[in-house]
Amino acid sequence: MSILSWSAFKDMYKEGRDCNPMFLEFKGGQSYYYQFPDSLGKLKRGVYEKIVENPRWFEERVGYYETQFEFSKEKLRKLNSELGKNADLPSIFKEYWLIFSNSIFGMAIDVYFDDIVANDLLTVLKTELAKRGANNRFAEYYSILTAPNEPTTTLKEELAFLEIVSRAKDLDAAEIDRLLENHLETYAFVPCWFDNPPWSIDDLKNRLRVELTQNYMVKLQTVRNNVELQNHRTNEIMDELLFNSETRNIIGRLKKFSYIRQEGEVQIGYNNHAGLGLKNAIAGKLRISLEDLKFLTPDEIAHYLSAGESPENLVAERKKRAFMILKDGECLVYSDRAAEEALAKLSISVKPERETKTEELSAMVGNPGYAEGYARIVHGFDEVSKLNRGDILVVSGLSVEYIDAIKKAAAVIAEYGGITSHAAVMCREFQKPCLIRLKDATKILRDGEFIRVDANTGIVKR
Repeated sequence: MSILSWSAFKDMYKEGRDCNPMFLEFKGGQSYYYQFPDSLGKLKRGVYEKIVENPRWFEERVGYYETQFEFSKEKLRKLNSELGKNADLPSIFKEYWLIFSNSIFGMAIDVYFDDIVANDLLTVLKTELAKRGANNRFAEYYSILTAPNEPTTTLKEELAFLEIVSRAKDLDAAEIDRLLENHLETYAFVPCWFDNPPWSIDDLKNRLRVELTQNYMVKLQTVRNNVELQNHRTNEIMDELLFNSETRNIIGRLKKFSYIRQEGEVQIGYNNHAGLGLKNAIAGKLRISLEDLKFLTPDEIAHYLSAGESPENLVAERKKRAFMILKDGECLVYSDRAAEEALAKLSISVKPERETKTEELSAMVGNPGYAEGYARIVHGFDEVSKLNRGDILVVSGLSVEYIDAIKKAAAVIAEYGGITSHAAVMCREFQKPCLIRLKDATKILRDGEFIRVDANTGIVKR
């Protein structure tokens, strides 16, 4: 992520600015995030109070997001049609950034919906399984009861691509290229979370070659049946455990939210991809590269566009080091040495270290399963390339940008996330064992060490 994309977070707490400050350090091509735990706890309590005051608040928020998706797509198409030689770039960018900022809801206060709503289900489920002496089924049942209620875009993309793979052996090169180009037109934006580039035709060709060496027909059938089987199993479990209407409603809400939250990540990628033409035009106007544009805030972009000046000197400073503070809707960025001084004044560690020799670690199950392999500690998307097929992906948190890495990994371990998080949802979609909330996993585990992941019991053995 970049200064430009992170700055979208300054407006994300529109219901109240009680989850700040946020601190972000940019150094050596990496970004590090820190937030005070007490402010996160305060936010969660605030959201819970809203739900208590208005039981319909959850449904109203989810409904708003659904309508926002289609509104954003139509608005972005209109803005792109206005690009041209004499386009009013400051005005178009202002409208674009408003749309982009509104699309980050999946990382705003709503990330705590799953904790708040899921706690009720968690209590009921544990109680009913204990009555039946079936506590060992908890992880399996919990993951099924909180899975998305309909196919997500990431699942639809996987299915569409596997359909191409299943036909590839009977087609010539030109026909395959045509299918892949059509696929790009529909799904190229999927990995574009914030600053990532879209898939290219070469990416799809490489993916096709790999899939042709796998048992792709079994995989295709599994993906086809994924959501249908999940919903069937949901009904079976609810009947088996004699859930009342209230618990069934909770499950329905969670499933709906799982879907909306995952689609929210996809929407960020769509908005980023749809804005590439505009951002390239702005970068050209400012006489900098598209990559350099990422070191500016939206307000700075608007300023330099209006002034007709180039921010190349400011960008050069920030490339060395930058430190950003987001607080009460304001965005402060310090460059180079000033960044070090600003960080030194705060009693925080942006990248804390933790050492332990513990051989067995416990975490929350995101998706059941078992795997073993070499741990690959990935601090940022630019480190994904070191992941080999069959490795265990260990990250702070997951988003749609990691979709290709999830498919390569034997299992996923994340420091953060909930039962409806992107890590949990995508691992269910692609049948990968997943553990979440393993605190400091990227510091405790060593890159390259052999580990065993038991996502049935929530245990990692070193």
